Amino acid sequence: MNEMLSRFVNEALSCLIIVPATVLCLLPMKDKMKYSIKNVLPLFLGVLVMVTVIVSGATALLPVEPKVVFYILLVPLFLAYRVIVDADIVKCFATFLLSFTIMSFCKNYAIMCDAVIHPELGAPTFSTDGALIQLGISCAVTAAIAYPVAKYGSHLINGLPYRRVWLISIVMSLMFIGFNFTVQPVHYQTLYLNRVFLFYILITTLMFIMLVLMYTVFYFIASALLKAGKDKEHISVLEMQKKQYDAQQKYLEDTSRIRHDFKHSIIAIKTLADDGDIEELKSYLDNYIDTFPSRSPVRYCGNYALNALLCHFEEQAQQHSITLRLRIDGDNKETALTDDELCCIVGNILENAVNASLMLPENNDRRISFSVKADDASGNLYIVAENNFNGKVRCEGGHYYSTTKGGNGIGLESVLFTAEKHGGTATFYHKNKVFCSDVVIPLK
Repeated sequence: MNEMLSRFVNEALSCLIIVPATVLCLLPMKDKMKYSIKNVLPLFLGVLVMVTVIVSGATALLPVEPKVVFYILLVPLFLAYRVIVDADIVKCFATFLLSFTIMSFCKNYAIMCDAVIHPELGAPTFSTDGALIQLGISCAVTAAIAYPVAKYGSHLINGLPYRRVWLISIVMSLMFIGFNFTVQPVHYQTLYLNRVFLFYILITTLMFIMLVLMYTVFYFIASALLKAGKDKEHISVLEMQKKQYDAQQKYLEDTSRIRHDFKHSIIAIKTLADDGDIEELKSYLDNYIDTFPSRSPVRYCGNYALNALLCHFEEQAQQHSITLRLRIDGDNKETALTDDELCCIVGNILENAVNASLMLPENNDRRISFSVKADDASGNLYIVAENNFNGKVRCEGGHYYSTTKGGNGIGLESVLFTAEKHGGTATFYHKNKVFCSDVVIPLK
């Protein structure tokens, strides 16, 4: 009876590593929390108590491996984690797995200490001392890396939507977890053969250093991808501005030439009229009209960068038989958005709408309605869009992902991140075969 109680207590203490592990899971998700801490705490404590009791009871009463039961019961813990945070499931799993990868290293170091104190035991029978040491190491490591995990981890969670990159993170974590399981000794006495103990310490330490280095490199590569994406958006806007500038220059040159030749044209017209040569006059006028610029550049708003962007998509819409209705009201109102950020939001929404329209047959009703309105009464800038689409969507946890080949859905994620950065909101939804985008940004 005493042995069963001892095993129950030991396993209960071992299960408490869920506390620092959960902290590591939540730190990078600090901007994605659905609920406040006071609302999350009861759920977390409930799941923790459930996992602790079931694992400890099963270990004490049944001839089963404690770690098998423990990892099976991580499933409800992960489900609770998904309820708490509002992020893509791949990001959630990558973060969840990384935290328990770090905990597995902490367990290895706790095994080393336990082997020194109780050399007659083995890993399946963790002593009370070993369980307390494991909890202490886990808490110390969590405290040491809390700041960089919260700061840099949240940067990636908020801004990096590439699923393939997060899948790489999952694979790396699984490799390190597999390593830690493999090197853990069944009996502590094995560590005292030759230089096995020294090798165990060195290889575990080297692998932990490798974990830190690999995730540091992962962070810099991911940051470079984010910067490249932003630079691409910026270059795209600059190209649109140049195109709009060239169009305006051509229009000015054409109208300048026409104004220069206008006096001569009037003389020619008067001469033909005086001669009564009506047919020749009509022919001259037809040719003269053909020299007019086909179309003057459209001015949708006073913001040059935004106007160039709107002209670009209006031209695309004309080329692909898309009816594009644009309404820009109050673009001169001050918001916290920079021109780049405003163009990022508008460009991503319109690009998404145009791509969705192109997936419809040409003889179908391709329609896009887009408006920007500043409302002084509410103190908000509203960016609203509606477009027809083919009804096919990829939506997980309220997040939409691209259905085009090679698409990753980074556009809408970027809009959401920019809106939330300035205290606004971005909502995306569909009804029947109409996709809607609603963005609200506070005015200054």
